[in-house]
Amino acid sequence: MRTRVNADGGYARARAAGKAGWADDSEYERFKNGILASFRRSNAPKSGRLLEIGCGAGNMTLWFAQMGYEAYGVDTTPRAIEWARERNEQATTKADFRLEDAAELRSFPESHFDLVIDGRCLHWIYGEGRQRILQTVRRVLRPHGLLLVCSQCGDPKNIESPLSYDASRRVVVNRAGDICAYFGMPESISVEVKAAGFTVLSSELIAAPDGDMIHIEAIKEAE
Repeated sequence: MRTRVNADGGYARARAAGKAGWADDSEYERFKNGILASFRRSNAPKSGRLLEIGCGAGNMTLWFAQMGYEAYGVDTTPRAIEWARERNEQATTKADFRLEDAAELRSFPESHFDLVIDGRCLHWIYGEGRQRILQTVRRVLRPHGLLLVCSQCGDPKNIESPLSYDASRRVVVNRAGDICAYFGMPESISVEVKAAGFTVLSSELIAAPDGDMIHIEAIKEAE
């Protein structure tokens, strides 16, 4: 399952351009502010074992480690994990980065994490893979563990050629017809989270330059 089309190439271009990671510094700051607001709304634990799915170059995972969490990051893009591990070697507070599919998370046992953060990963997935990821996340979360979904939603605002937007499927596609991103409606994303066995605590719609974001805070109820 690919989470991004040609993601290795995208990370190579980002690094060559001097970016901090997949995004630039200002976008990471907006992301951090949104995460902090979600933590306040959900009364998230201030410590514990935390997993970021779609960790990319490791920027946010290392920030979580600096906050005091035992932080792990997974991504399916080899170049991203290589970059994250290089950054980790230079960091004072360490994280654990693994090349792994968020729909499987084979190296983690059941009920292993206190928090799982969707590091803007889910909106790169279309179709049944979305439920696979959410159900796998539920497996590795402890009872009453917190899931934070951070996903693009609504209609995209700035789609540049050769990409195009297929409104009937709510997806961005490239010239070859590959799906590059999914822009679900906020309500439908909440429904997906509930369908995977979570209780939604709260959510917030956040305006963003390329498309609005939805932050959803949910917990895994005990069996």
